Amino acid sequence: INSMHRELEHADADPAEFNQFLAKVVDGLMLKMSAFFQQTAFTKDFERALYFYTGPFLDVVKDKDPAFWLGFWDYFLFDYRLIRNDRTPIELFDAEMYGMLNIEEQRVFNDMKEARFSVFYVKNKLDDVWAECEDLFTEEIFSLPISELGGHDSFDRHLYYGHIRINGVIMLNHIVSVDASPAMRRRIKSEVMKQAKLFSRSHPAASVGDFFVRHTAAVRHLMDILASMRNVAVMSSAHLTADACAVTDNTISLDTAKRIDVMLPSFSLYDKRQLGKLYADYQSLEARSLELDDCTLIAIAGVFLELNQSQLMKLRSAVETEVDWEEAEARQQVIKKELSITRFDARYLNEEGFIFSLFIL
Repeated sequence: INSMHRELEHADADPAEFNQFLAKVVDGLMLKMSAFFQQTAFTKDFERALYFYTGPFLDVVKDKDPAFWLGFWDYFLFDYRLIRNDRTPIELFDAEMYGMLNIEEQRVFNDMKEARFSVFYVKNKLDDVWAECEDLFTEEIFSLPISELGGHDSFDRHLYYGHIRINGVIMLNHIVSVDASPAMRRRIKSEVMKQAKLFSRSHPAASVGDFFVRHTAAVRHLMDILASMRNVAVMSSAHLTADACAVTDNTISLDTAKRIDVMLPSFSLYDKRQLGKLYADYQSLEARSLELDDCTLIAIAGVFLELNQSQLMKLRSAVETEVDWEEAEARQQVIKKELSITRFDARYLNEEGFIFSLFIL
C-alpha cells in the first residue's frame, strides 16, 4: 500500500505524526495478510493469480522487483477470485481473521474493504496539493493528492487505475499510470465497453460494474495493450460468433451440480458455474444426439477448457474418474457442432479465457 490520507479530526493534530502512526498500522496489517495467504493451502491460488496478472508474460516476474509485487498483491487481495469459494482474498480474510486484528488494524481494514477499482483521469489541478479527478466509466468526481499521481506536468495525457476509497479515509493502494491522450481515453472506454458487452452474453443482467468485479485483470491488460500498442485491434470475430446464438437462462439441476463437483473437483467454483451453463444449454437442445451420461459431462468439460484455450488445466489431469477418453473426445466434436461453439465463445468464457482472448486474435 503506497499511502493513505484523511482529514484529521482535530485541527491541532500533527499530520506527520499521524502518517507515521498510520504507516506502522498498515505495515502490521499487510504482514498479517501476507503471512495468511502464503500458507500452503493457497499455493495453487497464488500461482493461478500470478498467471492471470501477468497474462502470457509470466517470465517478467522478478523476485527482486518491489513494484511488480506491489501491483500483484493489490490485484490478488482485491480482485482475484479464490478457486474454492469464488471470494476475493480480502473477503476471506475478513471472514476468518478479522477478530485477530487489533483495533487500529480493524479500522484500517474496514476502509480497505470499501476500496473499489477505478479507472480515472485528472480533470483539473485544484491547487499545489489536490487534483480533481473523474472516473472514466461512472463519471464520479473526487479529489486525490497530486503527490500520489506521479507528479506529471501534463495530467491530460495520463490515465490512472487502481483501488481507491473515497469516503472516510482516502486510500490509494497502488495507482498505475499509463500514457493516454483524451482520444486514447475515449478508445479505451469504447473497447472496455465492448468487453463488458461480451460479458453480458454469459450474464445478461450484469452491469459494467459487475464486469469490473469479475474481470479486473482483463481490464488491466486491455488498457496496457492499447496504451503500448495503439494500432492493435482488440476484438476478433471469434468473440462475436456467439451473438448469433440466443442468450439462454437454462440451469442445471442440483444433482448435476453435485456430479460436476465430484467429477471435476479441481475446477474453480466459477468455472463450474460457467461449465454448468454449457451443460444446461446442451441439455436443452431438442435435437441433441448424445445421452447426458458421465462421458458426455466429461466431453462438455473438454469443450469448456478448449474454448477458453486453458493452459492452467488439462482435462485428463482434472478428472478423477474412469473415462473412455476416445469416446469423450469424439463427443466433444459433436457438442461443439450442435452448440455452434467457437474459440473464446462469449457465452462460456471464464477469467482465463477473457484475459487470453485479448492476446490471441
